[in-house]
Amino acid sequence: MTKKRRGRSDRATSSPETTSKVERKGMMRYAAAAEYLGMAKGTLANSISARTGPRSVKMGRSRMFRQEDLDDYIEEKLIETERLEKRRAKRRGKAAVVITCANPDLFLISIMMFAGVVLFLFSFAHGDMGTGWFQ
Repeated sequence: MTKKRRGRSDRATSSPETTSKVERKGMMRYAAAAEYLGMAKGTLANSISARTGPRSVKMGRSRMFRQEDLDDYIEEKLIETERLEKRRAKRRGKAAVVITCANPDLFLISIMMFAGVVLFLFSFAHGDMGTGWFQ
């Protein structure tokens, strides 16, 4: 007869009869918390060690998570994502104006003529014709 070896993931998803009192009080271990958040167990562990993850408590050798803390973490991530999307939308709104023209040569000539008229009018606005730019 072989004994079934229980891993940590088995404990987190075990039947109600064998769950510990801590797990019954709404506390989850890494595997269950990672599954609840929809991320890998290693990713959750990395975010905890970087202090960017959800609140947790260390009990003996186990790290435990309350469901309320996981829900708060999800809410924070949603708010963070909304802020980022708003910033991106503002940046997109400041894009340069793109002008398309059926005849690019005609467009270039018209821009050059407009610049010439502006320079000509600018020289009159400064008074003397004898002290203009072209002398």
